[in-house]
Amino acid sequence: MAIKKKKVAVFGDTILDIFSYYTSPRLSPEAPVPVIIENRRDYFAGGAGLLSKKMLEMDISIDLYTEIGQDINGKVLKKKLQNINIFDYSKKSYQTTLKERIIVDNKYYLRKDVEKFQRPIKKNILSDFYNNISSYEAVIFSDYAKGFLDSQLFYSLKNMAIKKGIPTFVDPSIKNIFDFNGVTYFKPNLIESIHISSKKNISEILHTLAKSYNTTPVITLGSEGSVSLLDTGIIYSKSYKNKVIDTSGSGDIFFAYFIDSVLSGNTLQYSLDIASKRASENVKFFGFLKK
Repeated sequence: MAIKKKKVAVFGDTILDIFSYYTSPRLSPEAPVPVIIENRRDYFAGGAGLLSKKMLEMDISIDLYTEIGQDINGKVLKKKLQNINIFDYSKKSYQTTLKERIIVDNKYYLRKDVEKFQRPIKKNILSDFYNNISSYEAVIFSDYAKGFLDSQLFYSLKNMAIKKGIPTFVDPSIKNIFDFNGVTYFKPNLIESIHISSKKNISEILHTLAKSYNTTPVITLGSEGSVSLLDTGIIYSKSYKNKVIDTSGSGDIFFAYFIDSVLSGNTLQYSLDIASKRASENVKFFGFLKK
């Protein structure tokens, strides 16, 4: 008998990530700046798209609720998200969110962002989610504060999932402090967790988040791994230190592996360890590692 695939819903901001590689053979005679010559460009799905892409590689079925757009960048982005069921609520005028990282002579030189903050067409989001909710094993929020999620939409989606007894996973943005009460797992990074909790000590941060939101907090610590609470006791992941070239996307990769591990029935300790290990492998180069 074939094993049934896990299926999840992902809500959040999807981004087109571009890594542009240049060489600089000389300085400009017009100003003390390098002359750069482009060699190649690599395109990736970022934000909620990267999270979805990684989970798809783990053989999880994905419904991605997001905004992408009908422009050229949107078409490229949707090609990168093949085999993911996309609910696109963008308006016709929506401009696909873009992050272009400019690499000169193998060094991170500059980042160019293109973004148009625009709320999605909301009228169908809740009804689409309601019609599909019984098929999901988890509901995931990946918030980059680019406009898809607001407090009312998040509150409604979260409560629908909780009412159905579906585990909820949240990767928050410090720009959007919503009502996170009752979410199953809450995953800020260290800077976000300090801001949200107004605490600086790891123990105080974890206990404040757990009490404030009735949740299991999971905090990513960069090269130091991750940390969480288990029966009010603090548990740390193993630390997997590598030479850091680029940390882009590491939080999304951590989250994808953490969610997959939890849904597979693994312990919290194992889930922290495997997610931290996989995220650490991504910092050794530019771009995003495939499974």
